[in-house]
Amino acid sequence: MSLLENDDLIKASKHRIRYHPFGASKELFHRRDEEILVAGPKGTGKSLGVIQKIHLVLTKYPEARGFMARKTRASMTNSCLVTYQQNVLKPPDKVHFHKQDQIFNYPNGSILAVLGMDNPDRLNSSEWDIGFFQEATECTENDWEIATACLRNGKVPYQQLIGDCNPDRPTHWLKQRCDKGLTTMLQSVHEDNPRLFHPHTQEWTPEGIQYLGKLKRLQGVRHSRLYKGLWVAAEGVVYEQWDPQVNLISMNELPVDWIEWPHYWGFDFGFTHPLVWQDWIEAPNGALYMIREIYHTGRLVEDVAREILQLNEGIERPRAIICDHDAEDRATLERHLGMPCLPAFKLIRPGIQAVQKRLEHNWEGRPGIFIVRDGLVQKDETLAAKGSPTCTADEFDGYVWDKKHNELVNSKRDEIPLDKDNHGMDTARYIVAFIDSLADDPEDVDGLLLFDDAVRISPY
Repeated sequence: MSLLENDDLIKASKHRIRYHPFGASKELFHRRDEEILVAGPKGTGKSLGVIQKIHLVLTKYPEARGFMARKTRASMTNSCLVTYQQNVLKPPDKVHFHKQDQIFNYPNGSILAVLGMDNPDRLNSSEWDIGFFQEATECTENDWEIATACLRNGKVPYQQLIGDCNPDRPTHWLKQRCDKGLTTMLQSVHEDNPRLFHPHTQEWTPEGIQYLGKLKRLQGVRHSRLYKGLWVAAEGVVYEQWDPQVNLISMNELPVDWIEWPHYWGFDFGFTHPLVWQDWIEAPNGALYMIREIYHTGRLVEDVAREILQLNEGIERPRAIICDHDAEDRATLERHLGMPCLPAFKLIRPGIQAVQKRLEHNWEGRPGIFIVRDGLVQKDETLAAKGSPTCTADEFDGYVWDKKHNELVNSKRDEIPLDKDNHGMDTARYIVAFIDSLADDPEDVDGLLLFDDAVRISPY
């Protein structure tokens, strides 16, 4: 028997809903606040609870209009859409998906639209009763307010926007919105998820023990946010200038002529640790955009090389390929790509300073580095299950100075970041150091192999 069997939503359903919400998810079903944020550590069942509520609202109220969205439409395919289709919908619901319109049609005339804020016109041009932003911290406050302004369809007695998220920085606009009382925050905890915590025995399940063990092993800010559920900033973060609301963009935010810009590829080799490939393009004003990447453990260099060639079939060859210094892996990569690869400029401090400079708004009033959302070719589920970074953008908040080491050195020139979860950071630094010509001064390279400017510009 469902714990919500006496709820009005459940009474309106034509069949029994086998969903047992706990904690914040249970409270959500009884809340009619205009704005709600379900926030908490990783793995508490936040998204499932929100989607179950929206499904029941659309089932109860004929001709109701709901939406679920993320910052980009592409990011929904393997996230909330999977949860909705595999864990919420059942055959008796008789809900059908219209692919062209990206709408789920209910038999009572209600609809659930699948949206991305990279195309806000679909949201802004319609009226809605209830909406859901998954990973709401990815969105801007403008995205959120656009959505609230569209909740005026009137087929449901209350209009409601719901978001879910893992905690972020305490200065994040969403946390501040909750602190001001504009949005109601419901705190979700691991005990809310019956897969992890048995509600009757009050004991952790075997899956819960294993999963929480992985989260406990996280370091720094990811431990505080994903395991403890705290809104904290990383202490001693290297790239304080990084702002995901500015530096992360959608593909359609690129200028129309980006296809003509030169490409640069960066590699950081790994197997147990992630192997990273980044595809950067350089704008006429010198700004850099990372449009695609591979960030994956357990991949052989030759297999990744073949995949990259397939991804770039018919696309102009990169102007340069910059690699970590592993001679064997670099030779393997050159052989399978059929292109020469250049060893990266490895000095850490000047490379970091070059990236920091680009993160400042020095390029026509904007930063000189951007990362395109959803540029990840394939998510590494092993990394995701551990709560580790799964792409370069995930690394920024946890990329911090090595406090113990730096207390022992004599000057800031000798300070280094913590050597952990920095594979995308290293690769990005290699690209920036190359394009900004850090290796052009022989005094700065400590014996690293140099290339003359003609070769640097066009090694092929």
